[in-house]
Amino acid sequence: MTSKSSKKLLIASGDSWTNNKEDCYRDAGMTEVWADYVAKFLDFDVLNVAQGGAGNQYICDKAIDAIENNLDRELVVMVGWSQSHRIVPYEMVNGQLTHTLLMPEAAPPVGKYKRQAEIAIQELAKCHINGTMTKEEFYLQVGNQSMRAIYLLNDYCQHRNIPLIQGRALDTLSGIEWILKSEMNPYERQIVYESCKQSVYYNKIKKYKNLIGDPDFFKQKSSWFSVYAQYYINEEEKHPNAQGMQLIAHSFVNKYLEMYGETTEEEPAYVYD
Repeated sequence: MTSKSSKKLLIASGDSWTNNKEDCYRDAGMTEVWADYVAKFLDFDVLNVAQGGAGNQYICDKAIDAIENNLDRELVVMVGWSQSHRIVPYEMVNGQLTHTLLMPEAAPPVGKYKRQAEIAIQELAKCHINGTMTKEEFYLQVGNQSMRAIYLLNDYCQHRNIPLIQGRALDTLSGIEWILKSEMNPYERQIVYESCKQSVYYNKIKKYKNLIGDPDFFKQKSSWFSVYAQYYINEEEKHPNAQGMQLIAHSFVNKYLEMYGETTEEEPAYVYD
């Protein structure tokens, strides 16, 4: 019988910025993502349940599943939140619907049906806006569903005394407008942000202290996608290289030590200038 590890178990959830199985990392010769570096530095075991293209409901649900499956371990949870317009129907591993602007169609046959599903959702949303709700109400509804997931994971961990550190791989509210029209429109994005302020969860999330990076969860261009742009694998593949992953890990380690352990003045050996 295999004995249970005495180490704490780090549960990492997120999208492609957290998923260590993404093709882009393999092609770049990378075998580790930020969660692996955090686990090494803090001497934790790690369970990575991230999925590329995941939305925040998926990220929340997979984290909770992992917690419930490991209640015999001392747990730490770290997440990299994604965008509100992303959904993963029935948690199908290749079923991510991202509505992402200029995203190339995925390989057949799945790519074809995902694109058809996104178009169908767009038309269904337009039907509702023309009949039962305003555009602003639709934006709020999309954002609220995502913010609810963020709030519920925080509340879940808080009530179970499970340490939780949160980051933002992508700006959570940016891109909701793409569901209705696939174009860059700063004016429409501002409407999205103003509409989503009406969510009951908006101000609750803004009070969170367990965030890495900018303390304003909803500040535009404060996510890893913007902050670590100089550490992209390359201009075509906008995901972090090894140095970027190490810097993200450094932020998680520092916040964890600040909130749940003793602060260290030493820099982890893996962090680049």
